[in-house]
Amino acid sequence: MKLADLLKSKREIRKVTIDEKKALREGEKIGHEVWDIYYEKVRDYNVSFSETLSFFEFNSFRDILAQRKLNNLTTNILDLMGGDGSFLRDLQSTGRRHKILDSGLCITLVDERKEKLKAKDEENNIEVECGDITSKKTWRTIDRWQENNGVKNFDLVVCRGVGGLETNIIPESTYPYIFSRVWERLSDKNGLFVSQLHSMANEETILKLLSKVAGAKFHFQRSRSGFTEFDGIKNRLPALGIVKTL
Repeated sequence: MKLADLLKSKREIRKVTIDEKKALREGEKIGHEVWDIYYEKVRDYNVSFSETLSFFEFNSFRDILAQRKLNNLTTNILDLMGGDGSFLRDLQSTGRRHKILDSGLCITLVDERKEKLKAKDEENNIEVECGDITSKKTWRTIDRWQENNGVKNFDLVVCRGVGGLETNIIPESTYPYIFSRVWERLSDKNGLFVSQLHSMANEETILKLLSKVAGAKFHFQRSRSGFTEFDGIKNRLPALGIVKTL
């Protein structure tokens, strides 16, 4: 990572954390944005990654978990930049009689859940931790959670960062660091990592990063991903997907 980019990112993240706390507690607008994106669910994620999921022959994120369950595989999920954990919560609720999600960890900047919701999440093996995904401290928090919950690897890692990526709070120079941290923790039993990217992300750089992983199946799309609304406009952010196998 470039030091100048990282230091700038840290300053921006501190500012955004303060803004998010205020917005979530008081229901305020910041600029044109109401922080509804904090509470977006499976349907919204399906739209954002529609073509990436289709490339890997999945109809939805629930489809990924259902297929893993049919094959007696684990379903542990890491949601990076994931708001209040609504995506994980919504996935678990689609399991109907049986829990489709073995466990889920959401990494966010601010956790304003009420105690009642925290207790319900705990019952459903869902946890929300505060952290900055460019920070080693955050990845140590993730490792500690894995150890405490008996989760060796994650079967699905999602990063739907939207504004945090598009406004360069998470600069492109940090992508290799984040990618390597995810890859180390991704299951080699068809573990899937999907992520949005900045709209001006350098395609050559991204493809070079992905091609370094031997034997992996990956997909990168420039701008055809489903619409994601942020800051009053609908964006088509690039997305990548990569499957890890033995």
